[in-house]
Amino acid sequence: MSKTITDIAAAIAASIDTREIDADRLLEFFDQLKFTRVPVREEEGKDDEKTWRVVMINLVTRQEPLALEVWEEVTIGRRVGAPQVDVDLSSHNGLELGVSRVHASLRPTQEALLLYDMGSTNGTYSNNVKATADNPLTIKENDILAFGALKFLVKVVRYPGMKEGEEKRKKKGTMSPQVPTTPTDQKE
Repeated sequence: MSKTITDIAAAIAASIDTREIDADRLLEFFDQLKFTRVPVREEEGKDDEKTWRVVMINLVTRQEPLALEVWEEVTIGRRVGAPQVDVDLSSHNGLELGVSRVHASLRPTQEALLLYDMGSTNGTYSNNVKATADNPLTIKENDILAFGALKFLVKVVRYPGMKEGEEKRKKKGTMSPQVPTTPTDQKE
């Protein structure tokens, strides 16, 4: 019997406390997701050199995760009133959990995915370290992001420069899911 995405997301979120997530269940889960390209691109075409695919698993409300394909700077917040955001956290109880209308932004580069706070009331954090507009944080695999009291576990599915062989090894569980290392960091 096939489980729904929400069932799998809840099971994965429930296992976060122990950090023991079955890799096969996770891959089954990712294969079912439809990634949303943010911000919306008017023209579909080749992948940008700095496109990241990330899954953000809600650790508070255990709702369906956000599967994002980030190719340009995106704003995160709540779609209320005039300001428009690319990633709306209203359906994840954003208002109740202290998410500002324009709370944070993600900026992709070839080397890193950067998290900025946009002057939010309740702060933006990665692993309990505060991000600011002047001091962004680099997002990595298994980081826990907090937008106010709303927390997400980050899973990096694809990053710029990821080779097809690396993606296959990651799927088979033979590669550590750390992202990305530069050639100068690797020892021969």
